[in-house]
Amino acid sequence: DPANITEVTRFSTGGEFTHNCWLTGDGRYLFTTDERISRPVEGWDLLDPLAPRKVRTWNRTFDSAHSLWIDEARGLLYAHGTQTGMHVLDVAGNPEDPSEVGVFADFYVHDSYGRGTTLYAAAIRDGFIGILDVSDPANITEVTRFSTGGEFTHNCWLTGDGRYLFTTDERISRP
Repeated sequence: DPANITEVTRFSTGGEFTHNCWLTGDGRYLFTTDERISRPVEGWDLLDPLAPRKVRTWNRTFDSAHSLWIDEARGLLYAHGTQTGMHVLDVAGNPEDPSEVGVFADFYVHDSYGRGTTLYAAAIRDGFIGILDVSDPANITEVTRFSTGGEFTHNCWLTGDGRYLFTTDERISRP
């Protein structure tokens, strides 16, 4: 009931700055990131939402991550803002021990949103949205790109019908 939101539980992720979190499609696992070195992605089992259980700190191939997004339908976690590109983890097979299935390093991805096999990647440093084909997460390819208004593209999201893509910008324009 959105008009009567109640807090079920509150727990510490152990971080000073939990930047981003995302649930798996079944709502059982929560993944968080806080940009700390050596703890880029942490997994939590929410089977008992009153007592979340930490199941994994994932840092096998990158040391920190800025944000993440989970493709709930495909069970893929996209970790953005790492030092070595956007990493794709399979969280469907074994959410308590995800495996890496791909890396995209053609440009710095700050955040992303996807639908089906298309990923919209916000390239904050370069000021554009990259549209990526992620049908094969081990071989992600760029379809096209376009510049955004303030050219400091923070994130993006599609409307339900897929007709419009909204984006935000971190650059402040002054008259």
